[in-house]
Amino acid sequence: MADKITASTTITQEVVEERRPTPTYRGLYRFCTKADFALLFPAIAVSIASGCLIPAFTILLGKIFSSFGSFSAGQISGVELQQQVTNFVIGICVVGAAAWGLGWAHMSMWLAFGENTARRARERILKGLMKKTMTWYDQKVVDNGISGSMNKAVKYLPPPAEYV
Repeated sequence: MADKITASTTITQEVVEERRPTPTYRGLYRFCTKADFALLFPAIAVSIASGCLIPAFTILLGKIFSSFGSFSAGQISGVELQQQVTNFVIGICVVGAAAWGLGWAHMSMWLAFGENTARRARERILKGLMKKTMTWYDQKVVDNGISGSMNKAVKYLPPPAEYV
């Protein structure tokens, strides 16, 4: 009786763990260029100016109610009430027009800034992925997303009829 020699081979896969950067506020602007900051700073200024309009509207509305209070107390006449309320209503219209213009500028600038940054991020990621070798992709274990779901689904499928 001859002794059978069996050799077992183990396939080891080297797991390369990539270190992810820690999230920071500075990291939000990682894909920005100096040209983007020319759009970012006016966007911030317009946002601040747009935020000041709500308190201005509230102050003008409060002055209208104060005028009505003064009229009901007999401190001012009907003509004076009409003149004051007219001025405050014109002020509210000016604030409304400014809110419309600044709101449009606010949204436009932030949208342009975000789209430029997102485009640049996608381009850099695509260029980085295209530089990788096929072995890098083969070593990756995907646990999430569409391909991860596909991998899990295939793993738990019954074997095809030809292998049974």
